[in-house]
Amino acid sequence: MLTVGIVASWIAIWATPASALDPDREASKYGHTVWRNLDGFGPGTIGPIAQTADGYLWLGTSSGLLRFDGARSVRWSAPPGTALPDERVRALLGSRDGALWIGTPRGLASWKDGNLVLHRATSGKTVNAIEEDEEGRIWVGGSAGTKAFLCAIGDDNSECLGENESLGNAILALHRDASGVLWAAGTDLIWQVKPKQPASVSLPSPIGALRTMTGAPDGGVVVGTRGHPADCEGRGAPDGTPRVGAGSDIHQGAS
Repeated sequence: MLTVGIVASWIAIWATPASALDPDREASKYGHTVWRNLDGFGPGTIGPIAQTADGYLWLGTSSGLLRFDGARSVRWSAPPGTALPDERVRALLGSRDGALWIGTPRGLASWKDGNLVLHRATSGKTVNAIEEDEEGRIWVGGSAGTKAFLCAIGDDNSECLGENESLGNAILALHRDASGVLWAAGTDLIWQVKPKQPASVSLPSPIGALRTMTGAPDGGVVVGTRGHPADCEGRGAPDGTPRVGAGSDIHQGAS
């Protein structure tokens, strides 16, 4: 993670429409801009980053939320009489409808059109990850005490999994891959959540941090573990269930 003191080139990339980078060009050949101290916001750690439909970049820190327009940052404040469940921001998502979803150690909130909404299904729970599925439904994962939880947030009601400890002790990452499959990563398992019934496979070693799952170029996901990165395909096994390293050995990086 980055300290609030330095935010570098990839912030500029997020703040404008993204285009593919030349894989044969060294990173040092690209121009970059560095912002120091983010307009005096103070000490802290930048963790999650998200962009909303209006173009603003949002930075979650250990002491609050920043809104960045590509030139300056402003500390976000909740409307009078309202507040986030906790000032420590652990997860962010800009959804297609223009809302900003904010995960904290004490629950989930959403911000849209000047209204802050707290979502009761996650009250008091640690939110580690937020993702949007193909139908526009928001999924949130994390932990409640020693139990993992995974909730689909609806306008009128929310559906949650994990009360029977079936998801282990924490969900650490969520990702929707190029084919629309929704994945959830626990500490040592990965689940294919949608579009079929949840199916899980074991990881070769535990996940050691948040935000360690991303999409693979040919579909599926790549998960960072304490040992090596592992890839998982949604239709790796004959019965259509996911399988780590399907079709090849687990992809390994440098130790």
